[in-house]
Amino acid sequence: MVPKGEVKSGFRPFTLDLSGMRYEAPNETLWAAHLRTGQIDRIGLGSGNIDEQRLEDYVASGLIDFDDVAYDGHADLLYNLAEQVTRHLLSYPSEEEVRSVLRLHQREIARFVHAQMQQHFWQESGVDYEVVISRGFTALRPRAYTATAGEPPLDFRISPSDKSNMAVYIFGGFKRCLYSTQKFQSDAERKLAVILERDAIKWFKGQRAVPDVLSIRRRAPRVPTGLRRGNR
Repeated sequence: MVPKGEVKSGFRPFTLDLSGMRYEAPNETLWAAHLRTGQIDRIGLGSGNIDEQRLEDYVASGLIDFDDVAYDGHADLLYNLAEQVTRHLLSYPSEEEVRSVLRLHQREIARFVHAQMQQHFWQESGVDYEVVISRGFTALRPRAYTATAGEPPLDFRISPSDKSNMAVYIFGGFKRCLYSTQKFQSDAERKLAVILERDAIKWFKGQRAVPDVLSIRRRAPRVPTGLRRGNR
């Protein structure tokens, strides 16, 4: 099922509820005391994240990591929400402490804001859908084997006397195999066929010379549409 035409959706502007957002200003300095010498060293902690030019960029760049948020279509809303967060955090004594909080808790803050965005999601109603079959099935290709004229296929349930030359035998008698005859490279493959005939619904053995006998299509992984970062 795919929608007909363009489906429009987005998020309505709203005011964040930031009453539950409280973070302590992190102390980015560690003091290390050497037990042997008694020397004390001051160690500065690394940021761990990219330093953004503006405080709002920490929040906006964290939000565009979500699949349903595209920067191109939501830039104004993202920075409005980011400004609300930064104004709330500017109660700290210095802007540098606010930057430290945003840098350290960027993902947590983004999840906090994104959760409230879901309550203001909108999508056009009355969207029509249609069934599209891109590819219903793939026909199996016929196979050709070299065999002695007039010699019937062997019963796959019975192991041949000469197991060292398995590749020359053609086996038949299958009920669940997609091909009426098969060749095996070893007696272990023949034994596996016995198990498949007993337990499988349908099965077949592929050919190295024809690797594309059966085509299995996989859906490509979804790539977020909003990956562009930067200022408005």
